[in-house]
Amino acid sequence: MSHPNKDLEHIIKETGVYQCLDCGKCTGACPVAETGKVFSPRLAASRIIEKGDSDPYVQEFVWACLTCGRCDDRCPSGVRFSDFVRLLRCRWIDSGKPGVYSHGGAMLSLMRMMSSPHLRQNRKSFLPSEINTVSRGKVLYFTGCLPYFDVFFKNLDLNMVQMAADSLKILNRCDIEPVVLNNERCCGHDLFWAGDQRGFAKLAKESYEEIKDHGVQEVITSCPECFYTFKEIFPQVLNNFDLKVTHIYESIEDRLIGRSCDSKLKPLDLKVSFKDSCRLNFYKDISQIPRKILERIKGLNIRETSGSQIGDICCGNSAWVGCGGHSKIIQMKRLRETLDTGSQLLVTSCPKCLIHLQCTIKDFYSGEKLEIKDMVSLLAVALD
Repeated sequence: MSHPNKDLEHIIKETGVYQCLDCGKCTGACPVAETGKVFSPRLAASRIIEKGDSDPYVQEFVWACLTCGRCDDRCPSGVRFSDFVRLLRCRWIDSGKPGVYSHGGAMLSLMRMMSSPHLRQNRKSFLPSEINTVSRGKVLYFTGCLPYFDVFFKNLDLNMVQMAADSLKILNRCDIEPVVLNNERCCGHDLFWAGDQRGFAKLAKESYEEIKDHGVQEVITSCPECFYTFKEIFPQVLNNFDLKVTHIYESIEDRLIGRSCDSKLKPLDLKVSFKDSCRLNFYKDISQIPRKILERIKGLNIRETSGSQIGDICCGNSAWVGCGGHSKIIQMKRLRETLDTGSQLLVTSCPKCLIHLQCTIKDFYSGEKLEIKDMVSLLAVALD
């Protein structure tokens, strides 16, 4: 490892931090700052230039940031604050210090375990008998961490594997019989954003090779974080990466919505609000598909919240980092916005949004009549 000061200088230059105009647009967009916490990307940038990353404010900022990307989107100078934070976390981890993780770092430890070349699992045990899959083929459905979420968050009664089963039902209706891997590995999104660059690179290599060994050319996933990781990050660490990456919303729009199957959607008499995903918001053409799908389901009364669509506030946590009081405030705000619309159902597009918001409903809104369901599961109900 090169001299620490030189490494820090490289991070500052690489992410454009010197270009910061101190305009404050990042702070105005930051969901953490909106909670009342003294928290500012521009202030952290200024402090690290002046005092380095040993400054107490900088160290707190690095592990409290949600890397949601809102500040990146608003910055007129093109400063990549999210990458800035990620690289500072990498520097922290490389120096031998432990990361500041929620749930004792258990989910991140699971991902590191999955990088073992000798990993053996039973991922396909959740598959309902009526779903058609193949052992080898050109198209793979990537399940992600859904089976493990049901174990870690059993107290929330979420049944996350149903989301995977519903996704596969929908793909079958789209005339796709995908490969599902029994020994599938996690995409590693959280390791990457939590600063474990080596752990992520090792996991990415094993995951890619496992997928290619089954003749796969295209990966379809219903998780925005898996989608983002395969599409944007894998090509950065794997020189030979050659997989097409598709979000299930794209498959639905291309093969289902607007065609004959579209007319067979069962009416649903519900008042609903939609929760955008941070990672999917980077892809405007995909992030708007869920609303098109909702509009096709007769009987749905779609009620947008005050902060909806592009720029929607996140669910208060990312990569199992920074889950604290400010996260709860963000989640409570998001739920209150939904309740204020009179919605009965909050439709999410990300498994982790579902987990974090359901946790807050259980803790603070258990008396309210509000349910949470993932987009694919709602569509599966309409298709049934």
